Amino acid sequence: MSRHPHTGTVHGTVVNSTEVAEQNIDIITVNAVPKAMTMEEIQSATREDDLLQKIIKALNSNNWGNIEVDEAQTSALQSFAHVKQELTAYNGILLRDSHIVIPEILQKRVIQLVH
Repeated sequence: MSRHPHTGTVHGTVVNSTEVAEQNIDIITVNAVPKAMTMEEIQSATREDDLLQKIIKALNSNNWGNIEVDEAQTSALQSFAHVKQELTAYNGILLRDSHIVIPEILQKRVIQLVH
């Protein structure tokens, strides 16, 4: 989200760019959830995913240098840090552009759903 919201008019209606962006993200998250999986499941699994919680914390604080991770998480955290401009934390989930970052515990299930 922009730190400098812009207010303007579209077809004679006053709009706030932050509101429009949040509405677009909401539409993306609702439509990106696999039909055999609920948003609540993804939110719950994201809350339980230690790495994703650290990434969300780094994203929200804009402090990627002081995140404590174990050796197994170091590579994954670095991968996310390289694309931090593409990440958004919204409504308890992590998105990369218009795609939900699926918590590790749900990844096999998502693969099974798409095949």
